[in-house]
Amino acid sequence: MAAFVHPVIGTIVVLYSVWIMREGLVARQRSKRSHKARRTHKRWAWYALWGMGLAVLTGMLSTIGLRDDIELGETWHLALGWGLLGLMALAALLTRYFTHDARLRRIHPWIGIAAVVGGIAQAIVGIELLP
Repeated sequence: MAAFVHPVIGTIVVLYSVWIMREGLVARQRSKRSHKARRTHKRWAWYALWGMGLAVLTGMLSTIGLRDDIELGETWHLALGWGLLGLMALAALLTRYFTHDARLRRIHPWIGIAAVVGGIAQAIVGIELLP
């Protein structure tokens, strides 16, 4: 049962990230809902970043402590997880500078989209690693 903690956390984080991404994209549109979506995205996106960190950590711990059949870093799943965490962290850091540089405001959503799409791919490919 403990071996499924990481996949469950990862799945929740990916689904949550899709919701956060959708709110961010709605916030960029000029609609009645954009102001609320912007507030929601800004308030809740940090939890996606922390959730991704938790998913990486639980994945490493479950590999070390529960999986005798694979070694830590044996597959590219770990490296991709760290890369996606890095993308999400970069997107979060860029938000601190939005008011000063419009270029950062334009690339932020692309970094977020890449992180979410990568997370979906990571979850799908991770299915083959289930015990």
